[in-house]
Amino acid sequence: MTTKFLGPNPWPEITKAVKTRGPRYVAVAYLGVDAPRLLPLKSRDVLVVNASDRSIRAHATSPDAIEEFIERGVRVVSVGTLHAKVIATELFAVVGSANASANSERADEATIITDQKSVIKQVRDFVMNLIAQSTELDANFLVHARKVWNEGQGADIVGVAGQTTPEPEFLPVPITRVFLDESAAYKVSEAEKKIRRQSKVRARSSTGPREKYWLDWYRYTGAAPFRLGDVLFLAHTRTLARGRIDTVLHPPAVVKSDAIPIPGGNGDVGFVLSYRTADVAIPADEANQRLRDTGASNPRLDHPRQVTGDILRSSLFALWKIDVT
Repeated sequence: MTTKFLGPNPWPEITKAVKTRGPRYVAVAYLGVDAPRLLPLKSRDVLVVNASDRSIRAHATSPDAIEEFIERGVRVVSVGTLHAKVIATELFAVVGSANASANSERADEATIITDQKSVIKQVRDFVMNLIAQSTELDANFLVHARKVWNEGQGADIVGVAGQTTPEPEFLPVPITRVFLDESAAYKVSEAEKKIRRQSKVRARSSTGPREKYWLDWYRYTGAAPFRLGDVLFLAHTRTLARGRIDTVLHPPAVVKSDAIPIPGGNGDVGFVLSYRTADVAIPADEANQRLRDTGASNPRLDHPRQVTGDILRSSLFALWKIDVT
């Protein structure tokens, strides 16, 4: 039997323990935007967090971190009174003070990691008992959580550090090239999902916090004209109930990667795009009318091209109250 005490920076050893055989049972009160890096959880794992409105409004628990865990197939639930930080894998139990955040990496934390079977079982039982009183988190919760996050600010919660890091500006300075293009739904292969996930992780460090800027993946067929730092406005046509067709214009997106070859994609490439989370798509008919009202006489949003005219360029950004004049 081995039991180790770790401090003041136990996170490398915690992450190493989490990578061992699962399934993993985790109860960590607060998740920063770096939580998915610190906790490499997978499908079939369970994560209990404190995703109460108070925690989200105080920016102690990140909606985007929760979303990434859900996308990985992790079952994520919330207990509003949770303050514990414990983990059980098949081989180890982790009990300590560390929340899953970059703030915790900088703080003086203390953790015990043990392979004692009785403790592993007790931690697992503790997490399972929490689940019995929990709320399951899903896409509807994330919509609510982001609204709460935007209402709040970093505030004092016992045990949560309030340090922040600088963030980059959203748009490149100067804006050199702007494009209109089209996107459509398609079936994504497992190979593309993997390269998409890896590429978004690489782009995250230059994008800013997930709560303000989210990353998307754009697949392009043909010789892609885009390069790092370009700005795209994508028109997306979708089929609604009863065969109705609807087209929306997405807000400005910044290209955050060079063209990335898609395995098995017949020459298609992908790009990582960055959006502001506060921006929402606009119905194409409404966007066309508003653009005409501002002097762009023939916007032709359904015609992919580089936008070179000053009036149309500035009018497109103005749809989302961005002044580039």
